[in-house]
Amino acid sequence: RTNTKFEYSDTEELIQATAFEHPVKTIDGDEVSFSFVNLDSKLSDLTIDATTGTISAKKGNNIPVGQHTVTVLAKNNKSELQASFKLNIKTMDFKIAVL
Repeated sequence: RTNTKFEYSDTEELIQATAFEHPVKTIDGDEVSFSFVNLDSKLSDLTIDATTGTISAKKGNNIPVGQHTVTVLAKNNKSELQASFKLNIKTMDFKIAVL
């Protein structure tokens, strides 16, 4: 079946260096494989499951703070589509109690 819909949601703010998974929001099509398109080297700690399209990073990753655009290609033998989303990374807020 031809791919006609493919998208990810933008991420909520993710805490830097924490583990996360970001699944595909919408996909139709059969036997689809997923891969990154021109992934920025600063995002090299991201991995993608070629079968499900879920993007993840392990605890301790070095993805820099800020908003990053990630583009993914979904492809099968009938068609291919690209989808992009915003990956929002923020620093952990440390609160120090003064007694």
